[in-house]
Amino acid sequence: PVCSHPVCSHPVCSHPVSSRLASLLARRGAALLHLGRYGAAASDCERTAVLDASLVAPRVTAAAALMQLGLMARAADIAAEAEAAARGAAARRAEEMAALPVAELMKRLRRARLGLAKPGSRGRSDCGEGDARTLDKRELAVMVEAAERRAA
Repeated sequence: PVCSHPVCSHPVCSHPVSSRLASLLARRGAALLHLGRYGAAASDCERTAVLDASLVAPRVTAAAALMQLGLMARAADIAAEAEAAARGAAARRAEEMAALPVAELMKRLRRARLGLAKPGSRGRSDCGEGDARTLDKRELAVMVEAAERRAA
């Protein structure tokens, strides 16, 4: 697939129009799946995967729709693509987190914990801030990512 933008011929494109279209197709595909329109759902979600190869959820939706249509081999292929995309996204996120300075990681960890705080609590989770300071940077990055995921 080549970008249809007039001045671009990249195989994978990140133009705002492509991202927006991918998002809309993914949402429509999910809605179509819930309505029982499996062929249309699979089509929209497969187009989304072409527009934005990093998206995982549309591939899962496409696989579910294809399973409903009885196309098990194709569904398994798309599910494997979804798994590979998820692994790639997790690896990129881990690298990005590990590249951050420790001070930024600590700030993000505090912010994520405050987002998790229940009314009346002080925003602490299962380990205190002092514990985080004794961890190596990679462990700290993993803690920040987990706390941010829970806070989202």
